[in-house]
Amino acid sequence: MNRANRRRQNKEYDRQIDQGINIDHFDEGLMVRLMRKTHEHVEQARRSGRVYGLMNFLHTAMDKSSRKLADVPTQCSKGCWYCCTVWVAAKVPEVIFFAKTISNDQHAGYVARLEETMQAVRGLSFDDRGDMITPCPALSDNLCLNYKNRPNVCRSAASADAEICQRSYVGLSGEDIPTPMAHMMVRGIFSTALEGALMESGLSRASYEFNSAMELVIQDPSIENRWLAGDDVFAGVPLDPDSAGDEQAMRTLHAAAFG
Repeated sequence: MNRANRRRQNKEYDRQIDQGINIDHFDEGLMVRLMRKTHEHVEQARRSGRVYGLMNFLHTAMDKSSRKLADVPTQCSKGCWYCCTVWVAAKVPEVIFFAKTISNDQHAGYVARLEETMQAVRGLSFDDRGDMITPCPALSDNLCLNYKNRPNVCRSAASADAEICQRSYVGLSGEDIPTPMAHMMVRGIFSTALEGALMESGLSRASYEFNSAMELVIQDPSIENRWLAGDDVFAGVPLDPDSAGDEQAMRTLHAAAFG
């Protein structure tokens, strides 16, 4: 592809990202372009010392993409909280952004619930948590107190059957959640873009247990700047068992995006 055609193709990819990605027309070229644009925002975050612009870009693009799935039936609705009781993993910018955007009137209550939760789960592995029902500290009257800024895995959570969710998450029935594949694809697209961008910037691309990571951010106001400067400030925080993912596929995409 010559330079002029590449510019035209990138312009079209940018249009799709800005308007929301249609997974029916998704290809590797669009994945590479999204990863590069995400990396631009990561580098801007490093210069400014704030992840706000990065996460605003990702959340806006992801939400627009999710809205294109309106014809995919789900039973998720406001006040449905069953999935907000399990182990959640998120990448560092997601954790920092969530912590920094909790409203002042909700902050004290959240911190108190977080401390209570950590007393129950500190030191427990993913498998240890398997038979525990642990409501997220961000729940207030069965609603997320910072819903707008929730992490990727929460943004893309979807189910075709709320009763199965209740039985599985609250009743511990062990049933598989009927998550529509389309929602899983959107989750994977934006998680992969962020992971590749962080990899290129030399920052941790792992996914950490959300509450443990939140505890660190709440306790240390300097953690955002220090992490963006390259400090390994989340060492020791439990990692998601699937954090490594498909390493070869990630390296292949990273090479396609950045050479």
